[in-house]
Amino acid sequence: MPSSAPADFTPYLSHEDAGVCGRAWAWQSALGLLVVDGLRPSAYLVETARHHIEGGVSADILGKLVEVYYLTQPGAETEDADRKALEMVRMLLGTPAVPAAPPAPSAEFVPCPEAVTPSPAESEPVCPAHASALRLRQKRLLKTLGNQTLGVPELLHALRLSTRQSFMRVWLTPAMDMGLVKALHPESPHHPQQKYLLTRKGQRFLKQLIHK
Repeated sequence: MPSSAPADFTPYLSHEDAGVCGRAWAWQSALGLLVVDGLRPSAYLVETARHHIEGGVSADILGKLVEVYYLTQPGAETEDADRKALEMVRMLLGTPAVPAAPPAPSAEFVPCPEAVTPSPAESEPVCPAHASALRLRQKRLLKTLGNQTLGVPELLHALRLSTRQSFMRVWLTPAMDMGLVKALHPESPHHPQQKYLLTRKGQRFLKQLIHK
């Protein structure tokens, strides 16, 4: 079984292909969040992620490859990290996770990027400007919260935004889904005194963003 391995997709971030840039940014961000959690992906995932970045496999096919890999590697310590990384990449790229039956397991199974045709959704390039905007939103939201506990009106004012619905969908919900931000009253989403603050993971990730 391949051992855990670090991953650096930085060279892809300046690629002339917008799709390559967007997928590389998503993987770099997802694996960076794993590091914050003290997790490391498998070497298998890192190598297969490169095929995804280069356009050789779609996100759905990549998910199936990982399913097959862990059918042949039961109890592998990197499984949780790999699945979390896939989930975050799908979210960052806006690709829904569609359950699908994995192909039959094989100990000799090796992904063959040349034989896989990307899905239409994966073929559509991700604009580098859009990826940059996502990074900027992450930084601005985490920096705005910092050590504070703020409500939506306060966040809207601090971030100079006006639309609550858009803020919740584009800024706050993704940060909460990634475990960076939490609600003060999680059991009551519509609590009249609802406020938000950084999780410990969010605080660690903020430190990484600031020092980059």
